[in-house]
Amino acid sequence: MARSTTYHGLSDEALKFLKENAEFEEFQYTDKWDNVVSSKRPVMEKIEETCGMFDECDMFRYKLKSGSWAVEFVQASPWSGGPHEFIALKVDGKEIGLWSEKTIFDEI
Repeated sequence: MARSTTYHGLSDEALKFLKENAEFEEFQYTDKWDNVVSSKRPVMEKIEETCGMFDECDMFRYKLKSGSWAVEFVQASPWSGGPHEFIALKVDGKEIGLWSEKTIFDEI
């Protein structure tokens, strides 16, 4: 039986927090029809911490409008055919966007 990491990422609550509180930057990319498209993304940096069975999942921190940072951390990593990585945020020591225990165990 193959083992692999299942990355669940940030909860909807954490994503909403970032949408409302993160700084955003404009960027451009070329779509598959060679059109240049402008969009926005949160100002973020890759951090040294990783997750996953083979450290294959990068972790990030996001710059907030307040000047502080929201940093990803592994909230839970239950095992079912490999680790299931549930990610939340910490801002100045406060945990934001935690997954409920019910959701975690319903997902695996």
